Amino acid sequence: MLLIKGKHRLFYCLCGGGRSHMSKPDKKAANQKPGKIVLLPVEQIEPSPFQARTAFDETEIAALAVSILQNGLLQPISVRKTGYHKYQLVAGERRLRACRLAKLERISAIIQDFDDSETAALGLLENLQRAQLDAFDAARGIREVIRLWNCTQAEAARRLGLSQPALANKLRLLTLTAEQQQLCTANHLSELLSLAAYLLLITYFIIATRTTKKV
Repeated sequence: MLLIKGKHRLFYCLCGGGRSHMSKPDKKAANQKPGKIVLLPVEQIEPSPFQARTAFDETEIAALAVSILQNGLLQPISVRKTGYHKYQLVAGERRLRACRLAKLERISAIIQDFDDSETAALGLLENLQRAQLDAFDAARGIREVIRLWNCTQAEAARRLGLSQPALANKLRLLTLTAEQQQLCTANHLSELLSLAAYLLLITYFIIATRTTKKV
């Protein structure tokens, strides 16, 4: 039996067929061509090193685990092959976490043939399409794909479907110190308010510099 703690109640669900022992390697999956949907052992999938999101809502993951147990996984995750019976997540972190929480042995996955830059970009796009992504996580993700693509901000904005000013504003947030970023996050400041805090600090710095020069 699976015990999942929710925000207001406890979910008790029977894990259909879930076992704690190691799954046998799937020979068919190992030989599949990219683009095919296969069932992969959950234990063979490692997290993406390019995951932009640093915090996940455990209540949401628990609720998703219950939904998957009751209705199945409606959308496969995306992975890329990194070795024999080894895969790396491209997109679908929440779904993978929920399946692990539900003690499922296998998960539906699409095997993709992506390099590092494509993997980082797709993971970032998936997160940007979710409103809950922290503004600083989004900014760090954008900075990473710009590094991997070795491109300008204008080119990155075009490829990510963002306006150039919007992308530039996101990156400006990284000018705040780690302590200032944590303060904005702890107080649940939106991207707009975090940017306002950044501009306020810049204004303060300019005024302080001018005052020092006059003295």
